[in-house]
Amino acid sequence: MDANQKLTNTLYFNTLSDTLTNINDLLNYGKKLLNDVVSSSKITKEADKVLILWLRDVVELIHGLLCLYQGQSFNNCKVLVRSLFEHYLNFKYVFKDDKNIDIKLRSYRYFQLMIILNDYNNMLRNPVYPSKNFNLTTMKRDYPLYEADMKQIKQEITSELYSDLYNDVAKNLKYQPNKAYRQLFDKNPIQWYTLTNPSIKSISRLANYLDEKDLYIVFYKSYSKIIHAGNALNGLMLNANSIKLKNFNQPEEMMTSLCFMIALITKIYSLYMKYFSLVDKNYSDKYSTINEDLSNILTRWNMIEKIMTS
Repeated sequence: MDANQKLTNTLYFNTLSDTLTNINDLLNYGKKLLNDVVSSSKITKEADKVLILWLRDVVELIHGLLCLYQGQSFNNCKVLVRSLFEHYLNFKYVFKDDKNIDIKLRSYRYFQLMIILNDYNNMLRNPVYPSKNFNLTTMKRDYPLYEADMKQIKQEITSELYSDLYNDVAKNLKYQPNKAYRQLFDKNPIQWYTLTNPSIKSISRLANYLDEKDLYIVFYKSYSKIIHAGNALNGLMLNANSIKLKNFNQPEEMMTSLCFMIALITKIYSLYMKYFSLVDKNYSDKYSTINEDLSNILTRWNMIEKIMTS
C-alpha cells in the first residue's frame, strides 16, 4: 500500500468515526428525552402516551441507522431515512399551527388499531387457516388468541376515549370493524391524517399540504426505489470505454442522506421538547456543535469521494 492510499484510508476511517460519534450523540439524546418524560409526571393523557411511543420508534430508527453506518452500508441507510422522513411529516402535521394536537395524536393511535383489526380479520377469513405454509412451531399465537386480541381492540376503538373518532369514521368514512382491509381502503383510501383532514388521503398530498413537496420528490420518492427493487442501475459507474461497479461504501451514497437525516432528527426532537415543555440549554449547544461538525464532516466525505472516483 503506497503512502497516498494509507493517507486516504486514514482520512476515510477518521471521518467515519466522527460521523458515528454525531449519530450516537443524537441517539443518546433521544433516549434521554424519552426517559425525562417517562420518569416524570408529564404524562397526563392518552395523546402523551402516543407521542412517547412515536418518539421511541424514531429513536429505534436512529439506532438502526447507526448500525448501518458502522457497517458502511451507506445505500441501505436510505431505506431508514425514508421512514424517518415519513415520521417527520407526521410530526409536522400533528404540530402544524399548534392546533388540535390531542385529536391528531389520538387519530394516529386509532388508525393503527383499525389496521391491526382488519389484518386480523383477513387472516381469520383464510379458509385454510392456519395456512400450510406457516411453520406452526415458530408461531407464538393461535386462533383463539387472535380472537381475544380482536375483541380487545374492538372494545378500545368503541370506548369513550375514542368515541368522537369512532362516530366520525363510522359516519363519514362508512367504516365497519368487520370489513376486510381491501374493502375498507381500496375504494375509499385513507391514512391516519385523513381522520382530521379528509382532503389528505396520501403521503404526497400530506407533503403538499405541509409545503414539503420538494423534499418528498428528492428523498421519499427516490429512496422508495430501493425499497421496491428499482435501484439496481445505481450500482454502475459508466463511461465511454467501460462499466465499473461502485464500491459498497461509496461516500456519495450517504452524504446527502446524512445531512438530511440529522436535520430531520433535530426537528423532531424540537417538536417533542416543545410539547412536553422540556428546556435544555445543553441540547441547544449540542445542536450547534453537531451542525458545525457536520459541515466539516461533509467536506471531508466530499474529498474522499473525489479520491475514490478519480
